[in-house]
Amino acid sequence: MLEIVPVIVAAIENREGKLLLMKRAPHKKWAPNVWNIVSGHIEENEEPHTAALREIEEETGLDVTLTQEYPIYDVDYEGKTWRTWAYRFQTAQDAPRLNDEHVAYQWVYADEIYSYEILPIVFEDLKQMGYIS
Repeated sequence: MLEIVPVIVAAIENREGKLLLMKRAPHKKWAPNVWNIVSGHIEENEEPHTAALREIEEETGLDVTLTQEYPIYDVDYEGKTWRTWAYRFQTAQDAPRLNDEHVAYQWVYADEIYSYEILPIVFEDLKQMGYIS
């Protein structure tokens, strides 16, 4: 049986309906230089929704409003089962604050996602949330 890792993913849209992608820094041990959405581990005794808001604050500094919560799903990737709580948020702000995890950001329409180097597990998240098929 694979280790179960509880995580959140947060799709953040702007007023134009574009999705926020963030490029991971080259010094990151896991998935350097690839594009991602906001994501992170759920800490012990932390509610998933609280974890999503914490990760959004840490990674972007954006003020967001929850617009959709998705059913929990599992993805087997790199020898682990990623138990995923996915959320969609909206923001009126245009520029996230980058931290040491990311070096760039881009707002993209769903049909532009495939032109970015994104991890396979993130493609699965975007499928689960209906951004791509």
